[in-house]
Amino acid sequence: MSRRDTIHRRGGRAVVAAALPVLLLVMPVGAQSPAASVPATPVATPARPTIDPDSATGRLLDLRDTLASDRVLLGELRKEVPTTRDEGQAFVTRVADLALASDPVGLGVIVSRVRDAAPAWLEWRDGQYTTTQEAADAYAQSGAAAFDASWETLHDAVLFTVINRLDTIIDLADRIEDGQ
Repeated sequence: MSRRDTIHRRGGRAVVAAALPVLLLVMPVGAQSPAASVPATPVATPARPTIDPDSATGRLLDLRDTLASDRVLLGELRKEVPTTRDEGQAFVTRVADLALASDPVGLGVIVSRVRDAAPAWLEWRDGQYTTTQEAADAYAQSGAAAFDASWETLHDAVLFTVINRLDTIIDLADRIEDGQ
């Protein structure tokens, strides 16, 4: 039996569970669902059932905030470092802080390398060079190359972190679908 057959057989409950990761990634941080913007008539809402934090549903809900932060981090990583030194430093600091909030253990060392190398790179970028060779020599001697290498490593590590979280969400959605 295919996954699609299972979804249809279970009547939509699995569709919601499988679509949750996509909805979390598409909805802007802090945004309300379209239904939330419609004025509601006061209705007594039933108490929410207590969800076991160790259950698949509880773990999925715990990942929601982390994924919202990861989405912001991925959005920042798509941008170029601003051209002015102050804006560039602020940008690098913001990305580093977001990365540490996302995964302090997995990204901490890389973030430290980025922060250590950023000043030399920003200074090199602001330099006035008369020839391409002079710029290349300054790049190699100033330590600016370390920033490019660590920045690229940070990009890759963040992507790997998010891929692992998405894999976890898929696994949890499958468990929820199977009634675990």
